[in-house]
Amino acid sequence: MEHHFRYVSFIRNVKTRTAIGFILLVLSTISAEAILLRGHIGVAVLIMTLVWMAAVFLTDKYVDKYPQRYFTYLIASHMKAAVIMAFFLWIMSKVISPLSAPHDVLWTGYLFFVFADAIVSLFRQRD
Repeated sequence: MEHHFRYVSFIRNVKTRTAIGFILLVLSTISAEAILLRGHIGVAVLIMTLVWMAAVFLTDKYVDKYPQRYFTYLIASHMKAAVIMAFFLWIMSKVISPLSAPHDVLWTGYLFFVFADAIVSLFRQRD
């Protein structure tokens, strides 16, 4: 009889995973602002938080729904969330003034976050 392992996230608590995602989001935005030396960090963090919350709400990004297909579900949920974040970030960048939150800071923070969140999410354990 063949035995298949099921994988789940290394950190199984959804609230903890969401908190880690939020911390990564804030650190990514602060890093982008520090590198580019432009804008008001509070406004950029607020905008990034709003678009991230929309993406998390619409995709259940940090919920392990299909442990038998861990990596395919992980890629799909993160890609969906990244596309939704990009869409809302694009809308916000059209609405807000570039003086309060420069678009390059927002998009650099977005790229930093997507990369960092994907790396952290790769850690898994067998169930």
